[in-house]
Amino acid sequence: MHPDTFFLVIPGVFIQPGRAWEAIKEHPISLIRFFLVFGLPFILIGSFGRALSDQSLDAFVARPFGLLFLSHLLANLLVLLLSPWMIARLSGTYGLAPSYENSLKLSLISYIPFLVSQFLAALAPVISFIAMAGMAYALVLFWMGAPLLLNIPKNRLVGFTFMAFFIFLGLSLIGLYLLRMIIFATTTS
Repeated sequence: MHPDTFFLVIPGVFIQPGRAWEAIKEHPISLIRFFLVFGLPFILIGSFGRALSDQSLDAFVARPFGLLFLSHLLANLLVLLLSPWMIARLSGTYGLAPSYENSLKLSLISYIPFLVSQFLAALAPVISFIAMAGMAYALVLFWMGAPLLLNIPKNRLVGFTFMAFFIFLGLSLIGLYLLRMIIFATTTS
């Protein structure tokens, strides 16, 4: 990995998203290294923030923080490993060669603002609206990166972006619900 890639991508996501997509495309990085450098730290931050937020809710006050963190961590991993596969399959319907590698890179980088916003919203509940802003910005990032990394045609970009959004949302909600059922059912027995 080029040493400047991290500093081109992470600040670029928030300051110059176009430059971040160019840096990802210009500097080939192995998929495992990309996930460990760009995905895992932010997944941990976002999961920690969601667990803090959940602990402040009445329904989850009695739950141990570690189990809440584990359920969010597994849900985020599920979303960020399974969604790119589904998005790669979706891009195949446009006559493109499905690429899990590019779909994973697009998904991870697009998901970073949402994960960071989860942590910020947990620190100050007054600004909990920031989580919605993070989700909206993640959608914009995905929309900007899809033509560059997946070669989605401009005339199909809006539909593709919304389908991808519903894939992320559906996997996130269903995955978190099922994981909570499994994790909390085994701890209450």
